[in-house]
Amino acid sequence: MGKALLKVEEVRPFRGPSSFVIDDWEYSNRGEGTIVDFSGIEIIFFKGKQVFKQNFFGGLVLPKE
Repeated sequence: MGKALLKVEEVRPFRGPSSFVIDDWEYSNRGEGTIVDFSGIEIIFFKGKQVFKQNFFGGLVLPKE
């Protein structure tokens, strides 16, 4: 599902797209926020069965002055 992570949406530049399907695989990303502060959940399905689930969070890191 690495191909899904290459399809990052410009308006949501974190993790993968909202949805991506290739063959029997489906990637779902329910993320919210901005690049400054975001969180969400990724789920991967194979032939309609959930095979992976992960919560994620992150944000912009600014250098020390």
